[in-house]
Amino acid sequence: MFNSLKTISSQKNLSVKRDYNKSIILNTVRKYGPVTRTKICKVTDIHLASISGLVKELSNSGYLIESGAVGEDRGRKQVLLRINTHNWFVVGVEFSADGIKAIVADLEATGLLVQIDKHKLKVPRGDRTGVVIEPMLTDQWFVAMSKPGADGKSITEKALEVVHSGEIKFYPENWVNTYN
Repeated sequence: MFNSLKTISSQKNLSVKRDYNKSIILNTVRKYGPVTRTKICKVTDIHLASISGLVKELSNSGYLIESGAVGEDRGRKQVLLRINTHNWFVVGVEFSADGIKAIVADLEATGLLVQIDKHKLKVPRGDRTGVVIEPMLTDQWFVAMSKPGADGKSITEKALEVVHSGEIKFYPENWVNTYN
């Protein structure tokens, strides 16, 4: 089951989340064949409203096309989505502990394939369990320690001043040398 990037919340990372969710949707449609928006929602855990907006963008870009409808006699029929193979070349890549496997379609026939290189992928594994350790995307923050503030002094200068004035004391005192 795929997971959307619910942890990304900062404004500048919304485009990363949007692109990531688009790739999840494309991958789901590729994996399950003609599929409805509801099925994508169940498989990916992305909200249906978000899926509808992203599918509209992907359809306008030519990546996805509607290929029919399914449903009961009553109610609105659900539209099936599939990848548009007529306008785009599709390259599938699988990353595993054995290496990288890629499917190159139509690139050789059109003369666009330049070369194929073998690459041994080093996948980090846990010491005790041997399970693959996957990277986790997180928001990161940093403090500019040497950037001057409103009073013209940096955080570092202010901290060193209070230590030199004796307002802050270290016990044992020789730790002042480490701090400085």
